[in-house]
Amino acid sequence: MANEYGVFNQGTVVLEYWCGAVTLEELLEHESEQSEDAIIQSASMVIADCRDAFFQLDQTGVATISQSTLSREGYSQKKVALIINPDTWDIANDYSEQFWGTSNDVLCFHGIEAASAWLDLDSTNLKKRFMKLKQVCLDN
Repeated sequence: MANEYGVFNQGTVVLEYWCGAVTLEELLEHESEQSEDAIIQSASMVIADCRDAFFQLDQTGVATISQSTLSREGYSQKKVALIINPDTWDIANDYSEQFWGTSNDVLCFHGIEAASAWLDLDSTNLKKRFMKLKQVCLDN
């Protein structure tokens, strides 16, 4: 698994790039790392580009990572856009459903343009930033 994230706009926008096989343990480690990042604001928007990733999770794993995310101190009123490939639809959709009825919106998209429109962000700028995050992943 490779993962890299960047924090922008004074901590209100978090971009994540994921590639390769992703396990529950890696997701929990990432969750822990971000929960300790003082730059990220509590009501930030998150855009996760997961088109190059596949998640090795079952229903229990999806519930575990979503509960870990929701129990994180200061995690509220977030908008999360998951940019996914067709093979990760079921897992991403299950993850999204875990947030129904909370103060968080998690939606799945197949492209940066649709995700950026939902979040009212510039897709051209996002593409450039994602390319930089991807390069860091590939270099490591």
